[in-house]
Amino acid sequence: MRPASPGLILVIDADLVQRERVTAWLQLDGFTVYGAANADEGFELARNLKPSLILGNLVLALANGSQLLRALLHELPETAVIVISETASLDEAVNALQEGASDFLIKSLLNDDILRVSVHRAMERFSLRQENQRVRQELEQTNARLAQSLQLLEMDQRAGRKVQRRMLP
Repeated sequence: MRPASPGLILVIDADLVQRERVTAWLQLDGFTVYGAANADEGFELARNLKPSLILGNLVLALANGSQLLRALLHELPETAVIVISETASLDEAVNALQEGASDFLIKSLLNDDILRVSVHRAMERFSLRQENQRVRQELEQTNARLAQSLQLLEMDQRAGRKVQRRMLP
């Protein structure tokens, strides 16, 4: 149950023990994992690394007052995001998912199996979004070539009509 290209994962959590535990689980699955201890450090790492997946306590606020989750999704819209929270607040979960998070996990219930399923599902979505983007680009290129070919055919048709008109008495 491993994606074709694991990619980079960024774990953002102020709790060093939790961050190292999650990092170790992900590294066992073959992922390259980076960690950040706070929102600002995590945001900067995310901007520089452009990871496939970001997970951790993403409901934190950045130094400028904006919410980390919203800022990450705005800055890196293709990146998958999983929120791991200490509280089991339904409102917090619904808000995170409405903002665009792939999943919402509760820290006290987190184990390697739950994390593995959530991460692989998020990475699948990330891969599908990348594939979708690639196919769209190919489709746009093909449409541009077709439009150019159609234009050439129309020009040939006009030239053929002129030749036919000249041949008529």
